[in-house]
Amino acid sequence: MESSSGRFWMITTFILLVVVLAGLWMFVLNPRTTTPSSVNREKGTPTSTAKKSVTKEATPGDETKSGTPGIKSYTNAKPVYTFLYPQDWKIDSTKAVDKGQGEMLELTFEKKSHTFRAYQPPAYGGMKCEYGTVATPTETEIGRTVFAKYVEVKAGMRVFRRPTEPRVGSDNKQVFDVCQKNSKGDFTITTPVGLITYEAPATIDEALLKEMDTILSGFSAKEVTTDGITY
Repeated sequence: MESSSGRFWMITTFILLVVVLAGLWMFVLNPRTTTPSSVNREKGTPTSTAKKSVTKEATPGDETKSGTPGIKSYTNAKPVYTFLYPQDWKIDSTKAVDKGQGEMLELTFEKKSHTFRAYQPPAYGGMKCEYGTVATPTETEIGRTVFAKYVEVKAGMRVFRRPTEPRVGSDNKQVFDVCQKNSKGDFTITTPVGLITYEAPATIDEALLKEMDTILSGFSAKEVTTDGITY
């Protein structure tokens, strides 16, 4: 028969074994849980304290200083003037700068056989532009041309008019002569850059005429005074 001392140590050893096994189960066999601070309690998704990087996208479009999308600016060196124009028009400024010749200066914008032209021919006078009821532009007397309907275009303080019906120029081009209002209140073909015309093929695209009006409205230059008349 076992002594009471033997039974005591047997019971004590059994209890210790149970405690050890329970501890192993709790800290080794049982999976670790995630602390509440690392879990978004509302959505149950992990949160992060790291700052998110933000990438700024480039602003599309070719813009002038005024912030107008799709518009480019051309400033001539001599004589000094500026035109704003749609970026899909092809510009030719190779003959625009005065290198001492004083005439035959020319700047053009072209799109689909439609041409906006600003130029200084060898000689031209201040032909007066009047507006009546004729069907097409008609030279009624020397120095005076009567136009029927017209479109008025403003460029800053300047006021321009171009007829709605063209005249036939060289190579059967359809030509619209632009006239500017001077300090006397008269409209003439004289402008600070010489003459300005719109040229089109036989089949005229009215949408492109309006785009040429836009180019005209983006014109700016210093005032020019000739024979006491300012343009």
